[in-house]
Amino acid sequence: MADGTNVDGSEANSGEGTSNDGSGEGTHWTETLNDDLKGNEALKEIKDINSLAGNYIKLQEGKPVVPESIEGYELDVPEGIKTNDEEIKAFKEKALELGLTADQLKGLADINFQNVLNQTENYNNFIETTKTETEKALKTDWGEGYDGNCEVAEQALTKFFPEEVCSIIRQTGLHVHKDFVAGMYEIGKHFKGDSFDVGGKGESGGKTTGDVFYDNPTSK
Repeated sequence: MADGTNVDGSEANSGEGTSNDGSGEGTHWTETLNDDLKGNEALKEIKDINSLAGNYIKLQEGKPVVPESIEGYELDVPEGIKTNDEEIKAFKEKALELGLTADQLKGLADINFQNVLNQTENYNNFIETTKTETEKALKTDWGEGYDGNCEVAEQALTKFFPEEVCSIIRQTGLHVHKDFVAGMYEIGKHFKGDSFDVGGKGESGGKTTGDVFYDNPTSK
């Protein structure tokens, strides 16, 4: 085969008249591309095909790697965070759906876990502060009867509210508020002699729940 001839007998392109460096001699390398690509502004800054290939390789090397399944994610749940396997699984499944890398999920999870810990710490501080203030105020009001009155208030809470409601009350911190404790005591003391047997014959005098809660006797 003679120099300058392709295997099919046609004349080979020696490259003369074509500029791969954009110097203006001949045509720019993008002229060999399809019509819908050759005029793309993003390609004008690329010197030649070698530069294009180099940029592509760098892009691929730095491309985030998304796990093929949720098993590719690892989460370190810190002490003090209440969660379960189902919640963790759902968290990972959503990350996979969004195309997050393992590092991206871990970073987001760490932020979320820290926020939960901060909220828990703030809540605990609020409860302790309110509890201290309530204890100080009620000891001043009740004196030596403080411990017994608090017990009556607690008994009234569990007597008149179902466990689900008691749980909500404690979660909000209302159970350590001075006025709430004093209010529950005022309710409970009416039934103290009956061991909280509503409608009995003891100190409550046969009062109903409506009589105690709303000061609106159902019968007179």
